[in-house]
Amino acid sequence: MTQLINLESYLNCYQYAALFREDAKTLTPPSKKNVLPLAYQDFCKRYSEQKISPFPVILSQQPNQLTPRHQPLPKSPLGLTLEDEQNEQIFIVRESNTFALRSLQSRYLFTNVYYYWKYASQLQELAQSEKPLVIYNLNCFTPPQIIPLTFEARPHAPYLIPIIDLRNINNLELNLSLSYEVIYDKICFDLANLIRSKISLEASPKTVADYLKNINFFNYIPQHYNHQTFSLIIKLDNTFYTCPLTLQEIQQITEKNLPLDQLNQIAYQYSHYNFVFLSPYNNFPRIKQHLNNLLLPQISHNEFPKIWQHKQKNSFPLYGQHLDQISFFVKRNNQTIEISLPSEICYEGEQEKVLYAQYRDSQQQLQETFSISTSFVELPFTINGEPFQEEEIEQIYKIENPYFEETPNLDIKIRFRLQPGLMPKLEVLDQKNRILNSSLVDKVEQQLGFIPIQTIQEFRTKKSQEVLEKLQDPQNPLKKEFVQSLKQLSQFLKQVLESHSITLKNLEKINEYRTEVRKVLTIKKSDQFMILQPSSYSLGSVTQDIIQLFQQIQEKSNRQLRINDKLTNDKKIKLQLFKNKKINSYLDGLFLLLGKSYALTHSSDLTFFFDNQEINLLSSQTYWQNLARMSSSSDKKKQYFNNFDQPNFQCYLNSDYMWGYARILMWYLNFQDDRNCLDYQRHFHLLIKNSLQTSDDKYLQDALFALIYLITFREIDKDFVKIGSEDYHLAKELCKQLKDKPIYSKKANLGGTALNLNECFQNLLDGKATEEQVKMMIEID
Repeated sequence: MTQLINLESYLNCYQYAALFREDAKTLTPPSKKNVLPLAYQDFCKRYSEQKISPFPVILSQQPNQLTPRHQPLPKSPLGLTLEDEQNEQIFIVRESNTFALRSLQSRYLFTNVYYYWKYASQLQELAQSEKPLVIYNLNCFTPPQIIPLTFEARPHAPYLIPIIDLRNINNLELNLSLSYEVIYDKICFDLANLIRSKISLEASPKTVADYLKNINFFNYIPQHYNHQTFSLIIKLDNTFYTCPLTLQEIQQITEKNLPLDQLNQIAYQYSHYNFVFLSPYNNFPRIKQHLNNLLLPQISHNEFPKIWQHKQKNSFPLYGQHLDQISFFVKRNNQTIEISLPSEICYEGEQEKVLYAQYRDSQQQLQETFSISTSFVELPFTINGEPFQEEEIEQIYKIENPYFEETPNLDIKIRFRLQPGLMPKLEVLDQKNRILNSSLVDKVEQQLGFIPIQTIQEFRTKKSQEVLEKLQDPQNPLKKEFVQSLKQLSQFLKQVLESHSITLKNLEKINEYRTEVRKVLTIKKSDQFMILQPSSYSLGSVTQDIIQLFQQIQEKSNRQLRINDKLTNDKKIKLQLFKNKKINSYLDGLFLLLGKSYALTHSSDLTFFFDNQEINLLSSQTYWQNLARMSSSSDKKKQYFNNFDQPNFQCYLNSDYMWGYARILMWYLNFQDDRNCLDYQRHFHLLIKNSLQTSDDKYLQDALFALIYLITFREIDKDFVKIGSEDYHLAKELCKQLKDKPIYSKKANLGGTALNLNECFQNLLDGKATEEQVKMMIEID
């Protein structure tokens, strides 16, 4: 006979724990994805040979007088006994990915599958619908995620069979706001208060509520629907009491504690699903009336034993399961290759499926074999798009090559063997079909002493591609608005340049057109066109037209400075206009427009701006920050960096210059090819020394950004800021100095740890920064 044990039943768990004097809380699984009730499974295995005697609960079921018993009391084992010729345990568990299920080390059946077959005849109208089926089952522990069922016909099956699909469950938000355990506990607690008041019990409400859960009180309610009242037997501290209860009282308490409105709202809002409600309270008439958008099956009859007998004779699957999306990641030639298992539906009870992970080579041909050239490799992998975790620790897949000395380059392939209902097997084979040692191991957080160049490059590529996809999509409203507003600005600029009529009125008009372009470029303080890599997309001639406008203004200014005549009021741009805040704001705005275009100005010639730093019509902030935004090409980066510490012109002391300097490192610098653009060792040294002498938080923030990125040169220069060197000690002194005055980044939430920039810098200096912290340093204020 097969013993079917429901590891998901909260009601049974509490009752069984009380019978064997254990704490139900220690057996309850945490409400997290892929966490199975393994403690409860161990409990059930320990007591699987024990038999349970029925406890006297309802007074009317007891004899009126003492009579001798000629036969022993009937006893039953834990769970449900199924009549067959097998001798095994099957555990009912929540739907989890295949890697989590391996920890059961036993046969299993999914919760929703069991309850579907338990009430199969009542659910067929919904199963035959095209809508997926959602089951809210308050008999169970709260599921971490609601899993809808779809259905299909299979030979010999008396009904449609359910299909499990866990691949996209993160997009579903169907869970109730209250946990199922809390609902049950609250109902029992309120019933306990009712009982105490009826028979004047001195015991605490918790004690009485625990008793109700110990006897699994609601198991007895369906037997008494034909009686409006019954007497409940209560045993507390070896003393027996009886309490009269009415079904109406129990129904009112239950109804008050169920989230009926929320259930109806979800069923109405997600009308593309069918909904079923299962609970020990299903047979209360008023609850059925309230839940008019959900099906409430009659729960008094269990069809599963009959279905099981039919399965033994006709051999059909109880369910099908979509294979999880399982991907492994292998680095090759500075690229990451994704090796994935193919899509497949496997059926319970059928032969084991054997699948091999695949990837596409450079010719886009599917391949199964790849090579490892070390004694072991540790592959990151994901399941259904997420890293796999055990006890909140991310797991990686370790493959060992025991033949490394004889075969340093070993060709291997990953094999997956799956038969739903049994433990899955993941194996690695070499070219001789030898099974290698492989296992899941805890991912050890790699500690770093710099932000890896590849990580920086990946950030830039992703950021740029997001924008380019919008600009290259003719249907995207962003592109339409941008092209239209840019066209208006371009046309008017050309008119002004051709007529050489740079008047106040024309500047005001240019500013109006510029404002319209700016509205498209920046939405809610977010730069929409933050392209950090050269592309074929550009601003056209607008950039050079704006530069030419600045040149003409500069020429006018210079001529008027040379001609010492009386200033007139002809509204021409004259010397006094450069002292006008409104005019300066127009010119700042035009320059900001160029800056906020980022690498769209990659091919533009900005020599005029680099050669004319004496232009006093732009503020220092506008000039340096936007010049940095446009410094995507090698020549522009070099020109910008040349100003770092020129004699009599030491820009690294200027906060606005340092803002731009840090951003060029973050956005544009190619650490391999551009290492000759700047003397990174000298720059690091000067920045540290000046930071030790300043108390300006804004300057320190940008200096730390710059230092954090400069230290990336460690990847190609092992002697740079070497531990124990002068610059290392100066940097440590800066971190110590800032310990009581930490500097933070608003945008970089450093791993959710509230880690400040000086601590991050210190971790990098000592080679103790985690990968998570490094990822958070990629995009800063």
